[in-house]
Amino acid sequence: MATKLTPNSELVAVTYIRSLGVAPSATSGVGTTLPEATSSWIDGFVQIQVVGGSSDIDVPSKHPIVQLDVYVPAINSSKPQWGKAATIAADIVEKLYALDNEGKELVLGTSFKNARVQTAYAVSEPRRIFNDPGGHARYTVDVALHWVTVEPPTA
Repeated sequence: MATKLTPNSELVAVTYIRSLGVAPSATSGVGTTLPEATSSWIDGFVQIQVVGGSSDIDVPSKHPIVQLDVYVPAINSSKPQWGKAATIAADIVEKLYALDNEGKELVLGTSFKNARVQTAYAVSEPRRIFNDPGGHARYTVDVALHWVTVEPPTA
């Protein structure tokens, strides 16, 4: 059996936000790179990047701060869809509260070890970002994740 890879905070964050089941599409509307073709994310896209955080010195746990940028394209209009972007950002924050910081184990595919997100919470209010070069509506919110690698059970 091949050795499984250790996940990184970006992979954990993308998988975790997808698991919340918020709009846009839970599978295709979340990632680290904004797709070029806006037609593939007409309902919005959540771009994730790690912007800070730390690791524990004594135990192997990670504590990244993750920036979530919610984009909604202005299709057939010159007006950004601020309301739709704000709603997606608010839905994400609401889901974090609804989970009441309960732990959640994530299966990260066949190549990676699993991860357990122990807590996740918003550390900023969703805020509007003006002057997007593409003319898209964009909201951003920062989320703190606390997670550990979990060895999958052996058969």
